[in-house]
Formats: sequence, C-alpha cells, structure tokens
Amino acid sequence: MSKGKDGSTEATTSVELVVAGSSETGVTPVHTNRGFENVAVETVTMPIAKLLQPISKELTDEGFADYNFKAGNIIHSILLEKLPETFIPLIMNDNKICFVPKQDAGKAALKAKRPELTDDDFKGSFVCRSEDNITGTRFGSCQACGLAEFDGNEAPFCTKNINVLSVFEGEDLPVVIRFANTSHKHGRAFKNLAYFSRGDLFTRKYKLLPLKKTDKGNTWFELTVKPAGKTSDAEFAMAEDMYSMFKNMMIEVNDPDEHVSAEPVVVAEF
Repeated sequence: MSKGKDGSTEATTSVELVVAGSSETGVTPVHTNRGFENVAVETVTMPIAKLLQPISKELTDEGFADYNFKAGNIIHSILLEKLPETFIPLIMNDNKICFVPKQDAGKAALKAKRPELTDDDFKGSFVCRSEDNITGTRFGSCQACGLAEFDGNEAPFCTKNINVLSVFEGEDLPVVIRFANTSHKHGRAFKNLAYFSRGDLFTRKYKLLPLKKTDKGNTWFELTVKPAGKTSDAEFAMAEDMYSMFKNMMIEVNDPDEHVSAEPVVVAEF
C-alpha cells in the first residue's frame, strides 16, 4: 500500500508489462469500473508513445500525408496524435526480446549462434523473451545467453527494453513509453534518476524529448527524459488511481513495428 508522496514505495516487479500480483502469480485482477464486472481484464493492450524516425511509415506512406508529421515527433500509436511533452510515470519494467530476424541471412546467423534452433522457432514473432531480465523463455539464463550484447561489431540479436506505463499531461488514458535500441541508454538514466528521487514513481513528472543524432550519413532520433518537477496533489491522486487500476494486470503493448529497429545500429552510440 502506498505511503504517499514522501514515503517509501511498495515494490513492483521489474511489450508485456508484468507487475506484482498479475495473473502470472495466480491472482485474478478485479476491475473496479462499473459495467466490467463480468469481463476478464487480466490482460490489457496499451498504445505506445512512438518516436518517428525518417524511415517510419507515418512519414513514408502517402496515407499519412494529411497528418503533417515530421521526424522526431512523438505520437500516440493508435490515435495518431502528437503527444504533449510532460508525462507522469506510473509503472516501470525492463525486459528483453529476441525477435525472429526478417531476412534469411539473419535467421542463419542466429542459428549459427544457437544450433539448437529449429524451423519451428522461427514461426512466431519472437524466438525468446524475458520479462525479468534473468531467465528467457527459450534460452534460459540471460547472463549466460549473451544475445543481448554486442559480439565485436556485430549487433545484438536480442533487444533490451525499458517500458514505462505513463499518462501524458492533458490525456485521460495511459500509454507505454518504450526505451529500446539507441534510446535504451536514456531509459537507464531515467530509471536511475526516478529510483533515487525517492517516493512513489508517480511523485514526480518528466518531459519526454526527442534528440537528433547523426553519424556516418545516418540521421535518427532518440528518446530522452528531463525532470519537470513534482506532481501536484491532484496529479498525484489521479496517478495513484491509475496505478491501482493497472498494477495487477499484464499489459501488452500495441506496437506493430516492435520487431523492426527504426533506429540505425551505430556502434559508437552504445
């Protein structure tokens, strides 16, 4: 139970966003909103705050021309609207996902590292995933696996993610901010900042800002976070209510492009 803005936090586990008390622990969540009493809601699907890259479909497909999006915009992945800068984080977790390579050459390279893989392993969207950063569904120990780390100049097959269920200023519904690829280091910095700021995660609010990067003719954007002060009493109460609503649920991320790295792999940036 929360002890308030200046008290210590209760522990939560560190896209699915799995938190303590989820259906994986054998506890069936109860939806408190009237009208949903007979609906199974242990899993909900959330949109993401999507950072547009120069190669994002929202910029390259003619069907999105009327939106006037630009590279570096951060948008709601379902509503296709630009999101405000300021957000309040509600729940955070880290995970790792080894997606099935899209090209045959990538599949062959992965199989060379893991000869035990069969054609059946490549039939889904991912080969292995870990929701606790300790044990993967296919390869066991993450520390012993090594697929999430660089092998010389060879990019990792497994993607590290920091997922933050958040509510943006002026918005009624939360979205997930995902720090991955070249944005992952900024997610780590944000996680450390939030952890050592004391109090509940939603005691403070932050600004989500795009950072333009260039290297060897490539241009891309990364997600960065800056402090934006403490939440007001009203904001804290709203955030606490949302936290209570979602803390017992397994949250899946609505990210149709999650297995595609929109950011170029630049060794110097890791």
